[in-house]
Amino acid sequence: PLEREELSLLIAITGAATAILGALGALAQDDVRKLLGYVVISGIGNMLIGIAIGTTGALSGTVFYALHSMLLMTALYLAAGQMAFLGGSFSLTRLGGLYRRNGLFAAISLILFFAACGLPPFSGFWPKLILVKSSLDVGAWWLAAAVLVSGFLTTICFGRVFLLAYWRPATESAETHVATGWRTMLPLLLLTVFIVGFGLLPERLLALTQSVATELTDPYPYIESVFPGGVAP
Repeated sequence: PLEREELSLLIAITGAATAILGALGALAQDDVRKLLGYVVISGIGNMLIGIAIGTTGALSGTVFYALHSMLLMTALYLAAGQMAFLGGSFSLTRLGGLYRRNGLFAAISLILFFAACGLPPFSGFWPKLILVKSSLDVGAWWLAAAVLVSGFLTTICFGRVFLLAYWRPATESAETHVATGWRTMLPLLLLTVFIVGFGLLPERLLALTQSVATELTDPYPYIESVFPGGVAP
């Protein structure tokens, strides 16, 4: 706790810059895989903001964000592979017409995009809400603004992906596939169910992350459970 307190301003500045610059980097990409890499970077910035604040609520939001990110980014990378399978390319300038090729996959992708942007009612909404509230609770309005600005830029980024790759008519004559491989769609569907479920019914996950955050801020109950009386055997 002492070291974190001393470094909190540096961590906060790094986190805010990482969140915003990561989202800007995603906006600049044409390759979907590189775009998702910058989305990961932006998410790390949001988690650093929670660590910098250091309160129980902020750490709870950070843990929630980490769990959400693991599920979401796995699903998004699977979706990127499916986009290339259906559209014949990872490039947004060459992709198009995915909505017409597979409406179910387009719907799943839109849900994942909303979750990545932190929009309700999906899993990405809750950790960002917690981080914004925690920032305002300690008077760090600029950290709350960084979370919101990065989310806004991410929304533009994924809106661009959907418009170009899904909604726009196909513009390339490259070899494409209409059928969707079940080996990709099955885990994609399962991950999407969890992402929607954590968004609609977040209570259990919030209780878990709150418990983890409490133990991180006050480790003495854990130490006592390992060394009763504070004495090592």
